[in-house]
Amino acid sequence: IKAGLWDSGVPRSTLVQNLGENTKILRDAGVTDEKIRKSQSAFFERVCTDLTYSILTDFNNKVDEKFNHCIEKTRSKHPEILTDTNQFMLDSDNCRLLSKETLDWNKLYEEISIFEIFDRTLERIKTRTFLTDADRNELLERHRAAVDEVNYIKQFRKFNNADVWVRKDRMS
Repeated sequence: IKAGLWDSGVPRSTLVQNLGENTKILRDAGVTDEKIRKSQSAFFERVCTDLTYSILTDFNNKVDEKFNHCIEKTRSKHPEILTDTNQFMLDSDNCRLLSKETLDWNKLYEEISIFEIFDRTLERIKTRTFLTDADRNELLERHRAAVDEVNYIKQFRKFNNADVWVRKDRMS
């Protein structure tokens, strides 16, 4: 799994400040913007990892919430299967769907780029039938700034609004 910068021990605001200073030094030395972007590519992929995983975590929490609701609903309808988790899972279509969703979700972590993980995360939020429109809208609205920032970084390999990432550090 690709690592973000959340564990670097350096405040994100300092990292952004250092990035700006390093960019200025490189420009003053005559390095082209294209070479600067290329040299900073790994940094921005890690920024996108942090932003994507905050969205992914929120999505997974919503899946867990729906799954737990499904379990409780099934338990109330079938109290005789309270002790047999496997039978319990088989007895509920919704639980089976959510269980399969969790298994499919794990495939996202296999050797694909953070940008593909990001795109698949948004696709899943937008298309999964177990989410209501209200759930979907809530998730997308809560992460609107992060989604916009990752899309910008994906296209230009630089910040549009570094504060989106810096604020996520303070919210962790």
